[in-house]
Amino acid sequence: MTHGQVHDARAYVTQVIQLLNWLSSQNIPLSSQNIPLSACSQDLIDAWLDENPARGPRVQGFLVRTSRKGHTRQLAVPLGTPAFTGQLIAQDARWSLVSRLIHDEEIPIVDKTAGLLALLFAQQPHRIAELTTDDVHLTAGAVALRLGSIPAQMPPPLDELLLALHADAVAGSTAAERWLFPGRYPGRPLSRSQVMRRLHALGIRPRMARSTALVELASELPAQLRYCVDTVGVDRIIHAVDFPMIGNEGAVPFLADSDLSDEDKDKIAHGNADKLLGLDRIQ
Repeated sequence: MTHGQVHDARAYVTQVIQLLNWLSSQNIPLSSQNIPLSACSQDLIDAWLDENPARGPRVQGFLVRTSRKGHTRQLAVPLGTPAFTGQLIAQDARWSLVSRLIHDEEIPIVDKTAGLLALLFAQQPHRIAELTTDDVHLTAGAVALRLGSIPAQMPPPLDELLLALHADAVAGSTAAERWLFPGRYPGRPLSRSQVMRRLHALGIRPRMARSTALVELASELPAQLRYCVDTVGVDRIIHAVDFPMIGNEGAVPFLADSDLSDEDKDKIAHGNADKLLGLDRIQ
């Protein structure tokens, strides 16, 4: 398990124990398995959530399982609508930041490039810091940057900024790793915290910049979906949403309105998942 998975599992167990302890303190009779759930009502769950509103998402999964096993009646845990829009940069503010990075000659090239990668391509500070000359692909009249498995062509003037960083890295370093964002010490890149401080100094909040760029890129996804199908194949794509971080609205039209064939849409919507989970073999 990763560190994040261990943290989530610990938080889940802790919050379930806190709920059970709270139910015991309310003089709830024990079930046959000595679990204070048999007489748990919706009113009690609502009262506990009033005191602990942030614990709903983890406890909701627990109560779904207990109701399926017959330990409790069916209980609802309203999750609410996440304030995702509060984590976004307004479009006018975002493009104002982009314009400043492009036109302000006093901003160092390193900071310009890092800021544009965060605002336009949703890159996180640690990923920006790790970029090397090997990630820059130079072809006739184009500059591509490997941000994932496939290099993405960079728009102007970001392409020129990357060319300048690439030239500086090649000329000034004999290390095996030629960092586009070199740090203070030879052969080492900027640290994640250093990139974050540089972005903050420009008025860019990395997490908000990433969320905003991802939402903007998602609005262009019909073309991106076609690109994914052409790249990895329709048999390797499963339709999903990032609920509750982003609502389900538009999820069905997104696939239905694409230019894929009905057969390919069916595969992405459920056929590939059915095959992966073995559901296609169940009669």
